[in-house]
Amino acid sequence: MTVYKKILIAVDFHSDNSEIIAKGREIAEDNAAGIFLIHINEPLAFAYSVDGMSWGDQIAGLEVSIRKETQERMTRLGNKLKLNPENCIIKEGRPATEIHAACRDLDIDLVVIGTHG
Repeated sequence: MTVYKKILIAVDFHSDNSEIIAKGREIAEDNAAGIFLIHINEPLAFAYSVDGMSWGDQIAGLEVSIRKETQERMTRLGNKLKLNPENCIIKEGRPATEIHAACRDLDIDLVVIGTHG
């Protein structure tokens, strides 16, 4: 039987996250494994131009709001699961790339992730 030591649970704050988290916790409990959460913010384009109008400032403001809300949600979720803050990871970029990098950096044995959409 495979024994997992570190489990990464990818969350996107959609409705199926509770099922994904429950499955990850179940596997972690069965293996006495540590749990890490990860959420990836996909950056918006830095600037859009339409007929000479720049939307860069509005997009930058939206990205700041998204980062703040993500941090608040991740903090609440980490507290609910009684995880150390360092086990709650927020990255920006392409989800597949960032999840892969986190697995490598943290020596993750198993990723629990749902489908998108």
